[in-house]
Amino acid sequence: MVKTSLKWLSHAGFQITSPERKIVIIDPWIVDNPLSPVKLDEITAADIVLLTHDHFDHTGNVADIVKKTGATLVAVPETAGKFQS
Repeated sequence: MVKTSLKWLSHAGFQITSPERKIVIIDPWIVDNPLSPVKLDEITAADIVLLTHDHFDHTGNVADIVKKTGATLVAVPETAGKFQS
């Protein structure tokens, strides 16, 4: 049985991988974050990027991850609108 995995990305950021291999990334502040254990280029897949609120230390690399993975952004409308291209 495959279990759900949780990976800390620093600060409030996490990557959750479901047993079905769906990937949810929460509050991805990676670049210029001295505590981040991963580099942005190490994040190669995501299905959903979830933002809890609109502060730089939560929204940090949302646009980069959504663009390169095709993930769906989930956030309140005002915040999501800031990241539409």
